[in-house]
Amino acid sequence: MPPYTKMNVAQLRQICFENNIECHGLTKSQLIATLRDFDENAATYILADGAETDGLEDQGAGRQRR
Repeated sequence: MPPYTKMNVAQLRQICFENNIECHGLTKSQLIATLRDFDENAATYILADGAETDGLEDQGAGRQRR
């Protein structure tokens, strides 16, 4: 997991943007919590056909957070 606490708000927003995570209006602590939650949940995706993947190649596809 990246060291989010050492990043500034612009860097955190850029990571959100790259992963299609809605982050408008979030504070730095909220951005960090959102990204940590995303990281924890991005470990495994269940695809529509039931196959599992590590999720990294599909990260953020069609997903929005807070």
